[in-house]
Amino acid sequence: KVSKKNPSKKKISPNNACRIGWCNDEEKLNICQAKRPIGTQITRIEFGSKKENNHTFYFDTLYQRILPFRLFQTKKFEPFTRFTLHDILIHLQIITYHNRDKTRTIRIPTPAGTTIITPLISQMIIRSYILEICDRELLKKKNINFFLDDLLMDKDFQNIEFNTKKVKPLLEDIQEIDCSLCNFSENEIIMCLDLSKMQVCLSTGKTDTESAVFDKGNYLFVMFLDYCNFMYNFKKNTLNVESNTYFLGKNYDFNNGNSGIPSFTGKGYIESAWTPRLQGQDYQRIMAKMANCCDEKEA
Repeated sequence: KVSKKNPSKKKISPNNACRIGWCNDEEKLNICQAKRPIGTQITRIEFGSKKENNHTFYFDTLYQRILPFRLFQTKKFEPFTRFTLHDILIHLQIITYHNRDKTRTIRIPTPAGTTIITPLISQMIIRSYILEICDRELLKKKNINFFLDDLLMDKDFQNIEFNTKKVKPLLEDIQEIDCSLCNFSENEIIMCLDLSKMQVCLSTGKTDTESAVFDKGNYLFVMFLDYCNFMYNFKKNTLNVESNTYFLGKNYDFNNGNSGIPSFTGKGYIESAWTPRLQGQDYQRIMAKMANCCDEKEA
């Protein structure tokens, strides 16, 4: 049995200080896509079945309490330095496994191999946000380097209060997942931020250790899992490495504060749409790069 739920709550955050425009259902999301001009470039994170290195896997799990994704700044833009930002689109299907017997786990193929999925043992609330990053040091961080202190006033998954000196919330989505008699339930996260052809410049390029930085329009999509918070509090008090306190754990283990992983993504994507703005010096850089490639081939 599969129980499907529509998005439960969607609203503009009252703390928003720089709202540009938004849409928050699937029909409007399609309108956002249709508005993109010819030649639009898409930076896309894909969820669902895929094949890499002759290995097929199907799912990504919601394995920790904070799941951050940088938007736009995950790629190398050279030789371009000026851009028009069009929109951010997010459409994710979240599947949650239910069983009254918490020992009745299942195994699913994931990028990490085979992952154990444990039945939901209490209500889980997924709070998703599109944030604009304002802090200079935070701008440089990659996905794996974000901590609660970077974004929130307190390390509290139940009462989200952003540090507005560092980030500004633009869009919010809340999914409430209750225990169910069905084996699986489905929830959808649908978010769209129309950036109204925002013009930005590349301040610093992407490196092996840092994200690219624009002069404005630096965005982050983040999901917070409000789930079995007493287990999170236990880990905070017993573990020395903060990043380890975020993990839900591979199996249910009350003594070690592990709830297990009850949810995974069935399909979906996170998209950032942009186009380069070319000026005379941009053409010169492109031609110089093409000339260098030709010289290397001839050599």
